[in-house]
Amino acid sequence: MLAHSIEPQHQQPCGCKILIADDNQAGSWILGRLLNLLGSHQIQLAANGPSALNQIQQNRPDIVLLDIGMPGMDGYQVAKEIRSQPELDQMLLVAFTGYGQAEDRQRAVDAGFDLHLLKPASLQELKEMLQHPKLPSRRASPEKN
Repeated sequence: MLAHSIEPQHQQPCGCKILIADDNQAGSWILGRLLNLLGSHQIQLAANGPSALNQIQQNRPDIVLLDIGMPGMDGYQVAKEIRSQPELDQMLLVAFTGYGQAEDRQRAVDAGFDLHLLKPASLQELKEMLQHPKLPSRRASPEKN
């Protein structure tokens, strides 16, 4: 798990549990730090599909950012496994990938992804992801003043 030493500049109401699954560990670490700048999120990393599935079962993250091109078990396979479990339906599943052709996007939809973000994602795209209606803060209706 990443250290939470960075003070969030913009508090998101979510305080999401986020799993980043990517075989590029340096890129995952940087993405985790960037997400922590956007809110006080709990960030976890997985370097491959089986590890991601294990963490999902144990920790039930709100958001899973999955690289598609992981060795052994790719992101499509992981997504299909996640979506085969009804208790994980509310999890926001994001394809975080360098594959951006129309057929790649369609394959991501078919595998059960909610969003498709091309690497590197912009700060605005990450902010929009954190506002997705599937997230706990977006599902809760009462607003705090």
